[in-house]
Amino acid sequence: MQILIVANFIRNMPWDSAWWTVVFAREFLAQGHSVRILADGLESPETLAGFESEIVRPSRTHLGANPRSFALRVREARERSADMVTLSLTGWVAGDLWLPLDQTPGQLSGSIFRDLRPLSAALEFIHHPWLIHEAFAHRRAAQEAAGKGTRRLNFGEGESGIGHASGLAIDTRARYSGEAISLRRLMGIACDEPVFVLSAAEVRPHALEPIAQGFTAARSGGGAGAGGGVGARLIVLTRRQHSVSRVVQDAGCGRDVIVMGLSRRVELPLSIAEVAIAGPMSGGVSCGRWVADALRVGLPVVASVDSSGARLAETSGAAMVRAHDAMSWERGFAQALDASWRKHAGERAMEAAPQLSVDAMVARLLATLRSPNS
Repeated sequence: MQILIVANFIRNMPWDSAWWTVVFAREFLAQGHSVRILADGLESPETLAGFESEIVRPSRTHLGANPRSFALRVREARERSADMVTLSLTGWVAGDLWLPLDQTPGQLSGSIFRDLRPLSAALEFIHHPWLIHEAFAHRRAAQEAAGKGTRRLNFGEGESGIGHASGLAIDTRARYSGEAISLRRLMGIACDEPVFVLSAAEVRPHALEPIAQGFTAARSGGGAGAGGGVGARLIVLTRRQHSVSRVVQDAGCGRDVIVMGLSRRVELPLSIAEVAIAGPMSGGVSCGRWVADALRVGLPVVASVDSSGARLAETSGAAMVRAHDAMSWERGFAQALDASWRKHAGERAMEAAPQLSVDAMVARLLATLRSPNS
């Protein structure tokens, strides 16, 4: 099968949603299919090394969108290669199959207003002058998809779902146990101290305040739940280290929180931890990768009902946080401090792990590509 993958801007970051472009292309090629990638922009040329690809605007940055010209280029490419099946991973243009991975203008605007203070929100919009053009592009793509009967997919379950996946091996924690022990020692974490790890890649620092306050209260035993007063550490993975450090200091837990940059080797923080934390999304596409990674390696999860992959977490034994306030997060952390809960939730995670392989997801996607209109 000949497959054309259409993407917006591909960043050189495995945690970015556009990274699925690389994952899908690699798996399609491994199964003997012909693959071509057409993207509007690319952060680093080595990201697509070894793939047949065309970058429409090689000099653009992730902040420089021009959806109309890109949509025209995609249309030309599809007309020239009518025998190729098109998988579109951007909301700018629909393909034979449509799995948009980029934020819609509404999601981005909503996250800015929800998570930022008025002055910060105004400054943020100055950096996104193309939002109106993107809004029109998404609308045109939706109209085109409706007119042609394009099948729209999503991560997750249901008729249009392709499931969830993790690129990690089930035995990851066993493989990295030696490194995990060494890292805990370097970080000053006692061997009997429970460690929680939170990925804040898609969470704005302001939205972390209730989580940090809940963690502080759970550790001090100031509320209900098992494990009150028990020591614990929280690792936060973020690209906004300074802002997050200020948030945890204000919440009174700065000495018990380790703020780290985002890592390409997510297996290391997951091997150190006893529990993974999934906070609420600040917009974007819910691919549930953080939750899938945690469950894949048998790690219990505490998740916001508004997190990416919340439904996967809930059906796999996670402790669900129903409201984004300090008291609700305190209850979630207090439950995670209970060793018996962690044991049971870890067993549930291991039950879910075999279904979360990339191979299984790609098999479902290929079956849909072979019959996109069925």
